[in-house]
Amino acid sequence: MPGHGCASNSCSKVLASIPPWQLSSTQLGKEANVDTKTNHLIYIIDDDADMVELLADDLEQKGYQVAAHTRVHSFFERFKTRIPDAIIVDMVIHEMPGWQIIKKIKNTHDLGNVKVIAISGILEEQDVRRMGLKADSYLEKPVSADTVDRILKELLL
Repeated sequence: MPGHGCASNSCSKVLASIPPWQLSSTQLGKEANVDTKTNHLIYIIDDDADMVELLADDLEQKGYQVAAHTRVHSFFERFKTRIPDAIIVDMVIHEMPGWQIIKKIKNTHDLGNVKVIAISGILEEQDVRRMGLKADSYLEKPVSADTVDRILKELLL
């Protein structure tokens, strides 16, 4: 793996499990072989590993760089290596509720401009808005990669 770009769709998930200090600049996505029109870095945090894997694979096929996380600690550690263009946050994570994750990101000076898509299979959009969260968009689960792609294009262009 060292010194080579990622060839498989599951590359980001594998890389997300490796400590950032053990990755080369290529593996961190600084020189990824991705269409530059959609060369946006997206972080996903959800404790549903199956959902994370499916969404990450689909977004990678659409040309995004994706770092998928099921653990909150590894998610926040990733910010030390590179700030994403957008994050997708499940609102119901056992380790730390999504609203706390969003609040922490939006209240951090260097991260305030990161676009946030909140997703939930339990909470409705008005619940999220009532919490006063600064999410840029909200989607109800199950989410499709096409819908996420459309929202990301709206937010990032």
